Order: sequence, then C-alpha cells, then structure tokens
Amino acid sequence: MFEIAALICTDITQQIEKAERDERFGFHQASLHRCKTARRFCEDLIA
Repeated sequence: MFEIAALICTDITQQIEKAERDERFGFHQASLHRCKTARRFCEDLIA
C-alpha cells in the first residue's frame, strides 16, 4: 500500500510541477490546490 501511495504522490508532484512551470497546461487554481492537498495526504500515508 505504501508503494502505491508513493507512486501516486510522485505522479501528483510531477503534475503540480508541470502545471506551475507551464500555464498552458490548463490547471485551474482549484485543481492545483486539490492536487497539493492530495500530495500532502499521500506524504502522510508514507510517513
């Protein structure tokens, strides 16, 4: 389960970084906030 959470966290982090680098990626600010919340949740699961 921790491996899955780590993979999800990595993917979410990559999506956040891509969205922050490239505004054309089309991330709405609310979506970006949800992704950051999901990343924190995954990090808590891993810790």
